[in-house]
Amino acid sequence: MLLNILGFASIETIIIILFAIIIDFNFPVSIQELNSYVRVNYASYLTIGNVFMLSVIENLFIFEIISPLKIYYEINQYGLCWFLFSTITYLIISDFCVYVTHYLLHSSFMYKYVHYLHHKFTYPAALDFGAIHPLETLTIYASFHLVLLIIPVYYLVVHLYSLSLVVLAILMHGNGLIMLLKIPLLGQLFPVNFHNIHHKKHVYNYGIGILGTYWDKLFKTNKFVNDACRF
Repeated sequence: MLLNILGFASIETIIIILFAIIIDFNFPVSIQELNSYVRVNYASYLTIGNVFMLSVIENLFIFEIISPLKIYYEINQYGLCWFLFSTITYLIISDFCVYVTHYLLHSSFMYKYVHYLHHKFTYPAALDFGAIHPLETLTIYASFHLVLLIIPVYYLVVHLYSLSLVVLAILMHGNGLIMLLKIPLLGQLFPVNFHNIHHKKHVYNYGIGILGTYWDKLFKTNKFVNDACRF
């Protein structure tokens, strides 16, 4: 079983890294940004290591090797009404928790000892999405599993949310969000420079979940493209 988990985690890591490379290739940063870019040579190793670590943990939950969480595997186990209620509850609360966690990572202590590592990338590229301190990786991962300590949620909902955070992280770092511009709702939720402004200013725009700019607008921590330009 352990070999299966390591195998699945390896395949998932390769797919995610290849996706990030494809995004970087198709939506490259400008020459000006490359010249200003604060490059850290261990960035790729951090990204690969963090993705693999989370993939292993995720598979340990899926294969029920570790099962402290209230995850269920038969969609009809609690009925359709519970499935819809638990899904909506999980997504909203978890997304809020991710926002709050990212905000707290900018507190003086956490930023100095943990989050600063990621902000060495003033102009990030897609492959830098996972170049963060392993403690930060685990903290963010834990933040969208808190709900599962209280109510049961269908496992696929949790897994897809986790995957969506990875995809969004890849698109947010660099110019990948250009892909979403032609999709009406997503284009508004995820302005192209939204997260790049965060990296440049080191404040504002803490939303990194599926609700994008919503939490920042609600708590007035937003700064948009017309307020600051990346280029």
